Amino acid sequence: MGGVLDSAVACELPASAVVGAANNILADEEAAEILHKRDVTYAPDFVTNAGGALHLVGREVLGWSEETVGARIRGIGDTLAEVYSLAESEDIDTDRAARILARRRIETADSAPRIANPFPEGSEMPVLCEPEGRHSGT
Repeated sequence: MGGVLDSAVACELPASAVVGAANNILADEEAAEILHKRDVTYAPDFVTNAGGALHLVGREVLGWSEETVGARIRGIGDTLAEVYSLAESEDIDTDRAARILARRRIETADSAPRIANPFPEGSEMPVLCEPEGRHSGT
């Protein structure tokens, strides 16, 4: 369930911080701006909740070691610090800052050398979840 924090709620929310857990809790862009103007710290969910995606893709798809996954997950705090720093230096809300940072990272990744496809043509992609009613070994 997402979109639960709209502008009206952001105006009245009795909190000093809001940490998005998942599913984009903001209902509209104005909510982030209102939180910013009220000095309510907002940590965007797509930053704070990245650990699950890092583990799933890194460990189970790309084959990263537990150490690599752990290091990437610990880096979430550094990313959040970058978001806060950009928001402060540009005097913008943290949702906007996180999206700017994400775009910059995507642009950098677009120009980076590509890694080999871990699933070459003709190979099967690993099944991470069995469809309901189908279980391995039965």
